[in-house]
Amino acid sequence: MAKVQGLIQLLDQEDMQRVHNGALCILQRTGLRVDHDGLLSALEACDCQVDRDNRRARFPEKVVDKALERMRAYAQDPTGFPPTHEPRSGEDFGVRTGSFTTTVRGLDDERRSVDMETARQAIRLADALPNISHVGIPASGQEIPPDLRTVTMAAELVKITSKPGSVEAWTRSEIENLWRLAVIVRGSEEEARRRPILVGYVGLRTPLCLDHNMGEVLAEYSRRGIPYMLYSMPCWASTAPATSAGALALGIAEVLGGMVIGQAVHQDSKPLIFIAPGALDMTSMLMDAASPTRLNLSVAAMQMISRFYGLPCATNCGKTSANLTGVQAGYEKAFSIMYPVLAGATSVGPVGQVENSFVLSFRQLVIDHEIATFVKRLLRGIEVSDDTLAIDEIDEVGPGGDFLALRHTVEHFRRELWDSDVSERMGYAKWLQETHRGAEEKALDKARRILDTHHPHPLSKEQEREIDRIVARAKLQTH
Repeated sequence: MAKVQGLIQLLDQEDMQRVHNGALCILQRTGLRVDHDGLLSALEACDCQVDRDNRRARFPEKVVDKALERMRAYAQDPTGFPPTHEPRSGEDFGVRTGSFTTTVRGLDDERRSVDMETARQAIRLADALPNISHVGIPASGQEIPPDLRTVTMAAELVKITSKPGSVEAWTRSEIENLWRLAVIVRGSEEEARRRPILVGYVGLRTPLCLDHNMGEVLAEYSRRGIPYMLYSMPCWASTAPATSAGALALGIAEVLGGMVIGQAVHQDSKPLIFIAPGALDMTSMLMDAASPTRLNLSVAAMQMISRFYGLPCATNCGKTSANLTGVQAGYEKAFSIMYPVLAGATSVGPVGQVENSFVLSFRQLVIDHEIATFVKRLLRGIEVSDDTLAIDEIDEVGPGGDFLALRHTVEHFRRELWDSDVSERMGYAKWLQETHRGAEEKALDKARRILDTHHPHPLSKEQEREIDRIVARAKLQTH
């Protein structure tokens, strides 16, 4: 099978070495502000330079190198990887939802606040789309109190989908509940560690800050030995320099520093690192989610992590700045899904969003799935074998014939053809007879049909009761 070969490279080896050296310089000279006394003490114990008056930690090169060696050793064994970081290649890339979106365009396509019923619909819709490989929480019911939202939505997630992805824990106390949910779903603590779900995130605040709350979350994940995703979000021209190289070096410095902090808490801490850069639009002062600047930054960051450091890496792509599904959303989504995959991304997303990722759109989620399916088929390439060369069939048909009636055609056309129930393949007369015209209308109709018929129950009744008990205990604890 001749799959599409070769990867896009934005940076050559010298470029990557210079970015790495720049990140080391930032960590040694400027350091990170760490607003957590326990983490500052842990960093002192592993030979970092700590200025407690300014809550500043500086990281010697040898300490960073040691942390990287440990992470590379961990990455040699894919057991225990979060599902979004499983080794993949080519057409086998993952596509994920997530982001706890608070605003939605649902089946009526009206822009409104998310309620629980719509949040459940979003999970069911993502679960039904076969090339959505990991379902994080696409939207979060806003009637749920904020301090209960994470555990409540995570419980709904695992009760509805058999492919749960990552979930963001906002406080240390939430980690215990997420871990209990994961153990119930997997059946044991051992299996939950071997095949992690509901993996959390730890975010550094660019530029160069780890606040107390995220420090608590990082420390708890590290002490428990639970994999977590450590990320930085440098925004070009805003919280990062107005040069891509400078923004990249800053983001790399932050995640490497965070890696050292996790291992200072526990040497077997298992952070997987990624950078989700932004790019400020200087005319509107809003983040441009799908500009070439941001895409290049995202791909360059992924290249640094996966090829220079040898660690698994997903990417935060599949975005659009468009406010509605349409031409702009189409080309921005297509490029921001395909480009990272051609550069080696194991996973893209979260998908399904418009308005710079502030709004989940059911219509857009179906279309993003369509785009990902198209890209997967494109990257499958062409199979060359005695059978597919079809020399005997060509000889049988001869000059001037056709291949429509051949058994060989019947046996092969479904695999070769890319079929779609969203994209249009019809003449104008047939198009006039259609009830739903255009990909946008067809996508929303498909979402309606899915939600009318798709009612998954991946867990047993006993598992669901155990999950409900965890949510009930969390409610009692907050009152």
